[in-house]
Amino acid sequence: MCHFNHAFADGVLALKESAGLDAADVESMTACIHPKQIPVVCEPAALKQKPQSDYDAKFSVQFVMAAAMVRGRFTLEELEDEALNDPAILELCQRVQFEPWPESRYPAYYSGQVRIRCRDGRELVHTEAVNRGADERPLTRAQVEDKFFDSAGYAVDRQNATAIRDAVFGLPTARNLDELLLAIAGGG
Repeated sequence: MCHFNHAFADGVLALKESAGLDAADVESMTACIHPKQIPVVCEPAALKQKPQSDYDAKFSVQFVMAAAMVRGRFTLEELEDEALNDPAILELCQRVQFEPWPESRYPAYYSGQVRIRCRDGRELVHTEAVNRGADERPLTRAQVEDKFFDSAGYAVDRQNATAIRDAVFGLPTARNLDELLLAIAGGG
């Protein structure tokens, strides 16, 4: 997904978990985003609310937020045809809005604020001032590994993915690239 959308997926997931939300609880969601990011991931709204391809979905804050709320995650699986045509995700996309947010720390960070209005009247807000993965907020090794295994599973089995992971993490002390190349070739 486009790096402009990461804070919004993380914000939705944080509110979903902390408030115990389900998509049925949501009346509307708003992405508060830096004005310069709006043309990339928010407009034109009609296309962003019903992406026609995985590429379109990667650049749609509406789709990313709706999919994260409906599925409780945003991985490569949420870019598959099944997700792109999921009626629950597409219906929720229609209730995702955006507004300029001058408090964003863009371009230093890909900040974002998520506001969720619940059907029971609650208004929930989550701010990601510094995006996960930035220099001030690096990913943990476990987060890197989780993301790697989610993605690698599309190309290799778990055993091969584990060999590749071990070889990559061993690079700082490796004498050469032999172990990594062997793992990538499937012989690790």
